[in-house]
Amino acid sequence: MVPEKRFYKMRLVNRQRTLFNEYSYSDQWQLLAKAMDDDVRKAKTLKFVHPKDKGKEYIRHYYSMPVNGHTLMGLGQYKNEMDFTYVWIVLHPIYFKEPYLVLSKNSRGVRNPDLLADMVASAFNWVLKDSGVELVMEPWDPKEKRDLWYKDFSDSYENEANLIECSDLEAFGYEDALELVTRTKLHKAKNAKKNDNIRVYFRVDDFEKLLQFLHRALKGQKVAKDIARPFRLLYDLNLTDHIPYKAVMKEFPEVEGLLTERRYNDWTNKFSTSYNDDPIYEKLRASLNL
Repeated sequence: MVPEKRFYKMRLVNRQRTLFNEYSYSDQWQLLAKAMDDDVRKAKTLKFVHPKDKGKEYIRHYYSMPVNGHTLMGLGQYKNEMDFTYVWIVLHPIYFKEPYLVLSKNSRGVRNPDLLADMVASAFNWVLKDSGVELVMEPWDPKEKRDLWYKDFSDSYENEANLIECSDLEAFGYEDALELVTRTKLHKAKNAKKNDNIRVYFRVDDFEKLLQFLHRALKGQKVAKDIARPFRLLYDLNLTDHIPYKAVMKEFPEVEGLLTERRYNDWTNKFSTSYNDDPIYEKLRASLNL
């Protein structure tokens, strides 16, 4: 089995070398951000092809809407519910100095994670072929900061989302603009601190689909951790903000008395409880079908 997480620094280099035949670095990260936005809108789709088997193309699913080059996607063959890898991309980190990529829960279909990193680089380089720059992945060990990357992803994703003003909507397509307007309205409603309407905590337009997922996941559950787990999953995937206990109880009165507020907050706290190697958590994640 490959390691659970692999880290890579993302470097943009100029295709034209210096007088000393060396690469020089570029900071045109907006090109990658645009490539992701175009991919979402299918204006110019990214193609992920196995570097050693050109006939094998991999499917990608976005689990969070790209925001200025920050996203979480799934990449794999999807022959079964576990046949994919999570790919986390951070172009404007807060706690680290350089853009990076994280591969998590690597698919059994690709035993060498470096091939997956090459696949991502090749997909972007196909789009960048006329730009004068190319993306290079360098294996990286964050060492003592290894456990900080998820907080960095969450905080920097939130930071980039907050930088997008509604006045800048001409930079986005209609569907993106609609999502941003909706998110802004929900953000204002949510500022009435701890609103008990669960719907204001969803970060996507099609929240009814996620609400149905929660109702299915909680049906018949009697164990406190099993009740909290699906809320933590949506929070981990940046599909919701942290939903307060009273909003959960209002929407799901049938679980009142089965889960205390203290235990709910413990099990939905990203930094106090880990769901690594939790098969039920992984099965729930696979059932989202985003």
